[in-house]
Order: sequence, then structure tokens, then C-alpha cells
Amino acid sequence: MCESAKVIQKQWKPEFGDFFVSKSLDLTSACQSVTSDLEKKASYLKTIKAVWLPRQDEVQIDMERFCRAVDRAVLEHHSRPSGLPLILATLAEHHHLFHRVSHNPFLMAEGLTINPDVLPIDELRERAWNIVEPQYEAQLAALADGFAVAKSKGFGSDDLAEVAQAAATGRVATLLIEADRQIAGRLDGSTGRVEIADLYDPQVDDQLDDLGELVVKMGGRVMVIPADQMPARTGLAATFRY
Repeated sequence: MCESAKVIQKQWKPEFGDFFVSKSLDLTSACQSVTSDLEKKASYLKTIKAVWLPRQDEVQIDMERFCRAVDRAVLEHHSRPSGLPLILATLAEHHHLFHRVSHNPFLMAEGLTINPDVLPIDELRERAWNIVEPQYEAQLAALADGFAVAKSKGFGSDDLAEVAQAAATGRVATLLIEADRQIAGRLDGSTGRVEIADLYDPQVDDQLDDLGELVVKMGGRVMVIPADQMPARTGLAATFRY
């Protein structure tokens, strides 16, 4: 192969949409017309069988379809049932497309621009928490402020008996429960009546846990809050619908 053909062979790279012939061509005399596209391709791939590289627009369409399918599946099976924020972790070049086609209201604007498979799970969790934490802290502050306003207007309470009765009638919109706090006793889900008892009794449950289940059953929202960020000292704080 002449020197000019060798230079072309080194410089030419296949592009999307190019079709390569499988016929092996002898380019020892390629200097005669080495600038032709066919000889460039053949000199570079003369031993390779026929292959088709899809056009760039076809690749883009396939990628959009893939992103939409992932978005629908995550929304249906994870985001809607849990209500948790969603962080996209993928290479930087995929973020714009996924955000553009996504219909997931839980998808956060900020994400992780890295292949998650290269990170240990603990490091991935830590990086994700660094993104979620500011939003989580702001949400806790808003909930505390909302409870204070609601309580001042008679639409909130931190009294267990009152909140339990409101929960039984479906009045509780949001219930905040202090993390790691337990109040032993029995809760009648039909009337909201509470009875304090010894937690060591096998017939006795944690009333805060039972109260949370009742609120969820009646269509309310329950959040477990760190003790130092609770707006009340009784272990619970509820805002009412009416």
C-alpha cells in the first residue's frame, strides 16, 4: 500500500450511516485515486465483513424510547407508591435527554453525573444523600411551620387522644412521628380510643406505630422525624383537614 493510502487509513474513522462493503480490495496501487470515499473505506476495513452503523438520528430515537420506558417503569413501580425523591445517576451526556422526556414529578433537577456501577453502594448512598439533604431539611422546616400555623387556628394537635380520634374519622392530613419514640398502649381504630399500658405486655403495641397505620389507611400522610426537629415534645404532631 502506498504511503498516501496508509495516511488515509490511519485518519479515516467510520461514521454513523456509513455502509461498508465486505469485498477485500487490493490497495497496493491505491495512489491512482486514493481520495475516493470507497477506497478510503475499503483501505480501512478491507478485511471486515459487511456491517451497518445506524444513522445518528436512529440512535437518538432508540435512546429516547429507552429513556421513556425506564421513566414509565420507575414512576409506576417506585416513585408513585413511595412518594420519595428520585435522583438520576448516569453519565453526564444522558442527563439532558432523560430529564427532557421524563414525566416523573419526583425526579430531582440535580443528579449524579457518574456511572453508578463504578461506586460502592455506601459511597453512592452518601453522594445521593448530599443531594437530598437540603431538600429534606427544607421540607421538615416547612412541616414544622405548617403545624404551628394549623395548631394556632385549631387545625392541629400534639395530644395523642385528640389526634387518635381525628385519625379514626379521617381528619388527619399529616402526622409527624418522632423517630425512635414509643408510647405503649392500645388504640381502637374504629373509635380512636387510646389506652395506656405496659409495652412489655405481649398484648400491647406501640400506639404511635398503630396511629401511623391508621392515618395512612384513612388517606393521610405520615412522616417519621428526628427528635431534634419535631415541632412538639409529645412524640407526635398532626395537622387536620377540617
